[in-house]
Amino acid sequence: MGRKKLGVRHGLHIAFDMMRLAFRYNPTFFTFLIASLMAIPGLLIAGWVAYRWIFLGVKHYVWGIIGVTLASVGMLSGVMAILSLYLKRMEIRLLRQIKQIAKRRH
Repeated sequence: MGRKKLGVRHGLHIAFDMMRLAFRYNPTFFTFLIASLMAIPGLLIAGWVAYRWIFLGVKHYVWGIIGVTLASVGMLSGVMAILSLYLKRMEIRLLRQIKQIAKRRH
């Protein structure tokens, strides 16, 4: 068996290049994808508030609002990211069809 040729540094460099290309070619998807990460802390906060309310009887109204808001915005951003991917794919298909039609006319 030989030695590994790629290390963690190479993986980080590849991940950085992937993010850079995603931002360059589809910035809407990248922006919504980053915003969808708000769902994680939102769900954690909302779960903590629900646990405290159900099992301990302690009500955290402000934390509940923050958790639900973060989770909602994050999930909505995730849906928007998926929609932006579909729109980009449709744009590519339409441009391909337009080029084919233009070739047939000439």
